Amino acid sequence: MKAVKYIFTGLGIGFIVTTFSMIGFMGLNPITSQLLAWLLASALYGLSSLIFESKKLSLPASTAIHFLFYLCITMFNIYLFYRSVMLMVIILFVCIYIAIYSVSFLVEKHNIKKINEKLSKK
Repeated sequence: MKAVKYIFTGLGIGFIVTTFSMIGFMGLNPITSQLLAWLLASALYGLSSLIFESKKLSLPASTAIHFLFYLCITMFNIYLFYRSVMLMVIILFVCIYIAIYSVSFLVEKHNIKKINEKLSKK
């Protein structure tokens, strides 16, 4: 699990450096504009995950708010860059969201089970 954390840290830093390097070398063009837009969207995606830290909201409510926030961010980029294939991108977004959310949920459920097993042995 530690390796995955380092991989994602590297990807995050690499994405930032790559985006700004490309803008520096190539200027703002259709490719670098999309990279910059998705970089900003990724930052907002990460920030929006704080909603799950709220003790006032249930998991279904947090998930619904999180999904809608992600969808709004994604719709903005779809409007900017992918209007001609909007429906396909929305469907792809929903499928990816469900897959990532499901894996995250199952990992969290597994971690809770392991913690409960350790606590019951004490």
